[in-house]
Amino acid sequence: MGDRVEFYLGSMWSLRPQGVDRVLDELEAGNIPGAGYIYDDESGWFRVTCLESQMAKVQAIFRECMLAIERDVDVNDIIQLDGTVVETLDENNEWIRALKRNLMPRSQGPVDYNDNRVPEAFKQFQVTASWNRLYKETEKVTLAVLLCGTEAKVFQEESGVMVRSDVSGKMVFLGGDSRARVDEAVAKLDLLFSQLASCPSYTVPFPPTKHYLYAESSKDYRVDARYAALINPKLIDCTVFDSSTLRLGELYKTLCRTGTCLRICEAIPFMESRSSLFGPRADAVFDTSQATRQNQWFRTHTYPAKVAVIRNDHLGVSQKAEIETWVEGVMDGEPTADTMAEGPDGTLAQQSGTPSRANSVLGSQQKEDGNVAETIFKTQPARDEQELRHKANTRSSTTGGSATAPAQDRPAAASLFGSPKTRSTQDSNVSTITSGMSDLLTFDTREILSAEPASGTSLRGGVPTSRSEPPVNQSKESNDPDATFANNLTQGLRDFAQYYRTIRGRLELRIDLGRIIMTSFVPSGLAWNRPTEFSNGWHPAELVTRLNGGCVSAANITFTKILSSFGNDADFMANLKDDAGQPMWEVVETQIVYEFSCRYTHSSKSGREISSQLFIVDIDGTVPDRFTYALRLVKNRLPPLWIHCLHRHWDAQGIASFSPTLKLESSYGHFAKALLDSLSVPEGVQGRPSFEITPDSRRLEDSAGGLHLTTVSGARVRHVAKLRSRDGQSYLRLSQVEEMKLQELPRREASPRPPPPPPGGERVTLRAIPREDDLEKGKLSVWHEASISSVRGDAILAENETLPVGGEPSWTADTLDEQGVWRALYGPALAMIKKMDGVGVLVDNGQRAKYVLPHEQQPAGGGLRAQRAAQHAHQRRGAYW
Repeated sequence: MGDRVEFYLGSMWSLRPQGVDRVLDELEAGNIPGAGYIYDDESGWFRVTCLESQMAKVQAIFRECMLAIERDVDVNDIIQLDGTVVETLDENNEWIRALKRNLMPRSQGPVDYNDNRVPEAFKQFQVTASWNRLYKETEKVTLAVLLCGTEAKVFQEESGVMVRSDVSGKMVFLGGDSRARVDEAVAKLDLLFSQLASCPSYTVPFPPTKHYLYAESSKDYRVDARYAALINPKLIDCTVFDSSTLRLGELYKTLCRTGTCLRICEAIPFMESRSSLFGPRADAVFDTSQATRQNQWFRTHTYPAKVAVIRNDHLGVSQKAEIETWVEGVMDGEPTADTMAEGPDGTLAQQSGTPSRANSVLGSQQKEDGNVAETIFKTQPARDEQELRHKANTRSSTTGGSATAPAQDRPAAASLFGSPKTRSTQDSNVSTITSGMSDLLTFDTREILSAEPASGTSLRGGVPTSRSEPPVNQSKESNDPDATFANNLTQGLRDFAQYYRTIRGRLELRIDLGRIIMTSFVPSGLAWNRPTEFSNGWHPAELVTRLNGGCVSAANITFTKILSSFGNDADFMANLKDDAGQPMWEVVETQIVYEFSCRYTHSSKSGREISSQLFIVDIDGTVPDRFTYALRLVKNRLPPLWIHCLHRHWDAQGIASFSPTLKLESSYGHFAKALLDSLSVPEGVQGRPSFEITPDSRRLEDSAGGLHLTTVSGARVRHVAKLRSRDGQSYLRLSQVEEMKLQELPRREASPRPPPPPPGGERVTLRAIPREDDLEKGKLSVWHEASISSVRGDAILAENETLPVGGEPSWTADTLDEQGVWRALYGPALAMIKKMDGVGVLVDNGQRAKYVLPHEQQPAGGGLRAQRAAQHAHQRRGAYW
């Protein structure tokens, strides 16, 4: 039978008697067995008693009835010319008398103790209260968003206080046995509301996107912004974007035609001139005769076998209701370009760190005093983490030049970047930035056309002043990086940590190596001088200000994490030596992760999509018979910190990512567990992966008639080699990513064969086989990435996985300062970038021949620049001519 529940239904309207009768008639017409309805004239609420399983259906009937009643109301009927609310609606409205005033909280503060509006079930408590911040301070956040079903249960168990909301989800009621307990629960709700990281746009704004210029030990320098094709044509060939990126061809076209990078412009000794860097142009780090796609750890790797276990049990309706309320509150509608920037498969590349197992915390054990900062392991990773990993084989392997506008004539900050024709959707290797700024940047055609720099001045005798190789004396340890750069980057990383500090879930701070490509730089801001011409360039501070003001979205900047398609390049990075000739890294362990891109959809009975959510299931398949899973969102990180390495072939980005593990587990844990059970890896698979899955993608119906469907849209296998620095402070994770192709198998070929289909539909077995390269489209099937994290930072942040709901961790940003986390992040990353100019230079994406590249020099009189400026102006309305 199930338990009977009592709850109240209400709306913003005070109804006339005939309106009340209409609502009661429609509720009774629903023919819900055992349900009772009473209208309370004093409060204006409908009291309902019914079976708990019928609660959603009653609410749906009430909602449809009120929507029908409200259709006859116009805003002019309730708001007077002076902005005040009318006391009573016109008598012509048959159902509604007035806008209900007693819905607003009576108290001025956020908490009202012993509120007589609390539900009947709260009368058993000595102290009751109502909390109204959701009602007064936000339109979108409800209690179901603030605390999902599982979190609410944990919150009540930890605090000893019952928490419920009204039918709108905005007014929160609390009941406890003491004022102290209720006060503590209210304080936790305040903290959760102020740090709502799972939907940050509702409350705390993102930390701003920032650009940093890494000039190594150079002093008194300037910066050239130049088309990548003119810096070094190899930049066009070896820049590869994730194969799952939407509009991939459009992105490659933009890269070839207008893709822009930053390079150093240094003073020439004993001359009042500056020279531009057209490079670097380093040789490959390996012999092409030895080229191989896999790195040294996985060329002959044998994948641990696993036998599938397939069950036919259905997801419970209560769990699907949790999914519905959370997804509707956080991610309504289709994924946007910002969401898809991490891509259905693209996000798989974002989380290059070791995925934590569900319900476990990686890192060292805390001491009894709970001070995480004093409990960091010195040389070895935590024991429980090691138990699920194989020990790795630690074998050793045998501008704006003279043609750039003067500062006073350059375009305004936002005008450096033209308005995009389309908003590109990108993947995990192509970062989308959403900092709350508009993507349509200010564009003044008069400023651009007036920015006419002088012609380039050639040196006598035609001796080039520009360099194609970096200077040899760029690595003085005392000045590299300089204090200003280090302090600014540290502050950006501190802002990351502070933003996520009080959030419960899996946190990660890391530095990704890759390449920054700006795509909408207006030509008047670019350098056009040739290698034989002097240059002047942008002043660094001025350029950074303009970049931070305008270059902040996917419309004008991308980042690719793909370093190479050759395992030899990854081997080279693993075996790098420091300036003293000592190995920088030592292998700790290797890991195999099967990554599945999934999509949950909630639709109405008629098939109309109500909401959807993209998420990732990571299955750790490293240890035989001990496969585990972890969940994460596709959109799970803050806008990155862009680190432009002005002397080098590669750049970096600072990343802070977050996964709300408790919410994800309550919403998608059942699906992930079934996916883990269904995974089948045959015996003896070696070199390249192969496996089968039978996901539970049956369409399910809840008690209110809503339909729920979860599908697997893509799969990858990430092979991770985890290395530790010689000083024990940093981790390097080298990831070999292999794209898989999913093929639907007939029932007779599946191994093991799925059971007969139940009423909810048939489960289909999918076989995953490695994809092949498609260079016509610029798609690689195997590539290599690298990221760096802090050993101590990883262990400190692990505390947040078991943080009490509404609680605070023991660490602060100052704790991370004291533990040297920031230097452990960016120090090794910058040191590696200085030594890996030859990485990836043999990669060919097959795209250069398809597009017309920028001309090698500026035509006399600035014709090309003027043409491009006119073209941009013509694309925007209101051109002054």
